[in-house]
Amino acid sequence: MKYIIVPAMLALIAMPAMAHVTANPNTGVAGNYFQTSLRISHGCEGSPTTSITVQIPESILSVRPQAKAGWKITIKKRPLNPAVDIGHGKMAKEAVNEITWSGKLADDQYDEFGLVMKLPESAGQTLWFPTVQKCAKGENRWVEIPTEKQEWHHVQRPAPFVKLTQPAQ
Repeated sequence: MKYIIVPAMLALIAMPAMAHVTANPNTGVAGNYFQTSLRISHGCEGSPTTSITVQIPESILSVRPQAKAGWKITIKKRPLNPAVDIGHGKMAKEAVNEITWSGKLADDQYDEFGLVMKLPESAGQTLWFPTVQKCAKGENRWVEIPTEKQEWHHVQRPAPFVKLTQPAQ
């Protein structure tokens, strides 16, 4: 039996596997509540993931992390001065600045780390969630934000993002 290898297939085989941390889904309606998950698809060069830390954009005033069996959650907050009306008669005096999940995820497995949040009102913007993945040996810093002239996949270690769309009319 004869095998024919197409040059395009050879190029794909020669390319290094590039996996990123992504937000799934990565589009949400401005001003609405929104659920997304940060997908971690591998460890650090064979080493298991031991923590995921995500920075929350300043424009998000209300966010909650998903609890995960076997993982500890640490939430760091920043003060809001003055306090901000977040609806339902509530005033926020602080907002979440950073969320860390600590546990263990084998290099050959993937998992998702969920967030529920209230999106800002202004459509058309992109919210960036710089994420640091620490492993038993090493770390991956998914913190690069592309310039206006770059696309997300053109930077080496892009931060996950959520694009805000217009509410339905």
